[in-house]
Amino acid sequence: MPLSAVMRSCIENGVLSKLPINPSKPIQGRFADQDCEYHQFKGHSSDNCLKLRHDIQDLIDSEKITKPPEHNEPAPGNH
Repeated sequence: MPLSAVMRSCIENGVLSKLPINPSKPIQGRFADQDCEYHQFKGHSSDNCLKLRHDIQDLIDSEKITKPPEHNEPAPGNH
């Protein structure tokens, strides 16, 4: 499940909030065209956001959410 989908679910369930907007923070990195919904600024995508990844892991560790199941699809021809 993409990190952005986990974030949206956590926000809908009230266990996570988007970070406050910081208009003084400059756009950083080579991904200035990508938006981070969590930080509410450009510079990286939500799916590549390290802060979001750590905050979601903290929610899992504190048992506020459960870890999404990993879908291990069998390789073609290995049924």
